[in-house]
Amino acid sequence: MPKRYSPEIRRTALEFVNQGQTQIEVAQALGVNPKTLSHWVTTAQARMPEQQRNELEKLKRLRLQVRQQQAEIDFLKKAAAYFAKLPM
Repeated sequence: MPKRYSPEIRRTALEFVNQGQTQIEVAQALGVNPKTLSHWVTTAQARMPEQQRNELEKLKRLRLQVRQQQAEIDFLKKAAAYFAKLPM
């Protein structure tokens, strides 16, 4: 028998996903099956106006770009610290 989740759990999960957390992270944090969460997200996005969907996709791309750039910055900081320790 399928497990039922309250509308509050669904809203909370969708908010976390829309804020940039991965569906896997949200599903694990809330104890929801990842496939169930994926279904909720797909259904919610289908109900959104097209402009809002486009803005949400753009926001997701920008957040991904920020994470990638932050990883590059962290790597460069470590590399700079390493090379600063080398004798000349």
